[in-house]
Amino acid sequence: MADRTRPVTVSVVIPTHDRGRVVVEAIESALAQTHPPLEVIVVDDGSTDDTAERVGRLRDARVRYLRRPHAGVSAARNAGIAAATGDLVAFLDSDDLWKPDKVEAEIAALARYPSAGGVFSDLEKVDGATFVPSFMRRTRVFSRLLAERAYRDGLLLSARALSLCLLPEVPITTPTRASSKSNSPKDRCIATRACRHSSTRDCSQRSRKARFSTQRSPGASRTNTSSLSSL
Repeated sequence: MADRTRPVTVSVVIPTHDRGRVVVEAIESALAQTHPPLEVIVVDDGSTDDTAERVGRLRDARVRYLRRPHAGVSAARNAGIAAATGDLVAFLDSDDLWKPDKVEAEIAALARYPSAGGVFSDLEKVDGATFVPSFMRRTRVFSRLLAERAYRDGLLLSARALSLCLLPEVPITTPTRASSKSNSPKDRCIATRACRHSSTRDCSQRSRKARFSTQRSPGASRTNTSSLSSL
């Protein structure tokens, strides 16, 4: 994001497996952003349903479809990162939806906090007849951190806070892979910047929702876990 003479470009990475019935809606929510994405990379992790056919019907040159043998969501996310060409990489699960200004708000947050390596925002959860307007404020970690903050307040977290508090729920590395004692630029993450920029679908088996959404895009950035579930 150092070159301020051109707009920031964003690569959206959507890992998916056997979610043909919902993945197109996720893609369309990414394409409809007020800050348009450079590309939407759909990484098909060995689906056996009609995912390929449904994605193939989309007539938008920004959509890229990558099919891989089934290896899990971590490998799929890493493949998407490797294929990304934007300044930023934004992760969207194939059964989630983004609100239209979500990417724009997170880019503004990164500009406001240039030392941050990534940003994510709160989300709404819909599970049948149950509606949760702020998932973060229902979680053990974030309810404490956000107790006295309004929705538009940002919360800058150190690498130590990430490793001790967030990474058990948000198992994605920051770009520099810094140790918990590092204070160098890009070793911190903004915990929440804007009001509820994501929505989750009716999916009762989902257990963990909070995770990194948009991060700066260095060539060496990789998901550093083998235990990521398909959230």
